[in-house]
Amino acid sequence: MTQVFEDIEIDAELASVLPVLAQEEREKLEQLIVEHGGARDPLVVWPAKGKLTLVDGHNRYEICTRLGLPFDVTERRFASKAEARIWMRQNQGGRRNLTPGWRLEIQFANKQDLLEIGKAKKGHGKTAPGKTLLSPSDKSDVHNTQKEIAKAAKTSIGQVAMAEQVREKRPDLWEQAKNGDVGISTAYKQIRKDEKKAERAKAIELQKEEIAAGKVKLPPGVFEVVVMDPPWAYGRGYDPDGSRVANPYPEMSQQQLLEMQPPFASDCVLFLWTTHQFIWDAGELLRHWGFTYKATLVWDKERIGMGAWLRMQCEFCLVGIKGKPTWNNTKHRDIVREARREHSRKPEAFYEMVEDMTVGRRLDFFSRQQRPGWDTYGNDREKF
Repeated sequence: MTQVFEDIEIDAELASVLPVLAQEEREKLEQLIVEHGGARDPLVVWPAKGKLTLVDGHNRYEICTRLGLPFDVTERRFASKAEARIWMRQNQGGRRNLTPGWRLEIQFANKQDLLEIGKAKKGHGKTAPGKTLLSPSDKSDVHNTQKEIAKAAKTSIGQVAMAEQVREKRPDLWEQAKNGDVGISTAYKQIRKDEKKAERAKAIELQKEEIAAGKVKLPPGVFEVVVMDPPWAYGRGYDPDGSRVANPYPEMSQQQLLEMQPPFASDCVLFLWTTHQFIWDAGELLRHWGFTYKATLVWDKERIGMGAWLRMQCEFCLVGIKGKPTWNNTKHRDIVREARREHSRKPEAFYEMVEDMTVGRRLDFFSRQQRPGWDTYGNDREKF
């Protein structure tokens, strides 16, 4: 039948169930309607409470009413708005050229509406009031599994898992994913990046609080062997896509390091770790603390690293002595080859070398790991 325009009502909630047509698609639809002399397919309305609510054909309805062109309608009954929304998504989802984000959004939304319908049925016994027009498969129990959503959306379980995270944690990014402005994987990676930054910032603040509260204390006495890995002030924040080597602990300026008074024995050997950027600062610390420079140990990390001028693969350890420490070495060379591990974690071969060459109490200063036979000092000693 030909429908009088004024009889149909637009429900804003139902109208927003599906994405708005792209401008090009809308122009093509309008051209087809004009050429046909009206809407070719009938609009679907829901007769309830004395009114006809439009559930399918919102774009055709707007175009026809604006241009004064005819259209037909067909009625479809639903027991609830949730049921109407599910039918709309199933009906329109197969027609449109939807983005992967929108296909998943449809399945997520259907899952919520099916849960709503299930709760309503439980509240009214086995049979809910009103007659449902959902297919038998639609009325089946809801299985909250990523596998079923992936199958319905024609995507992978991994994409579903990532989409759930983006949808929950960053609605703004999810809107971009639905619109096709950003991929689901890209949006998920951005969230993980932000979370890693937040985790690092939180860990650093906790360490600062422990230092301020005096929880980090030096062991008593002095030490004949000291290994030190200063928290050099790189002054850059952690960025998973860029500066991944930024310190995950509070940094110290050169002046702060110079003001320190480590518990060196009068006869002591110091192994002072540094990088290309701070090698001259390390030399200054050696001299300031009364040590005589003797050698540089090179750690070949066996894998290429970061670097602006050259890609860095080596780290350095300056060896200095004061007084007459006991030293016994006939076999160890000035290079250690061992693959790098976590940030700032030094090679095991290095500690084995030090233990073999030196005698006396040993202190791992700015330590990030407890080690048998060593005293440790630092605010992150249980890291490894």
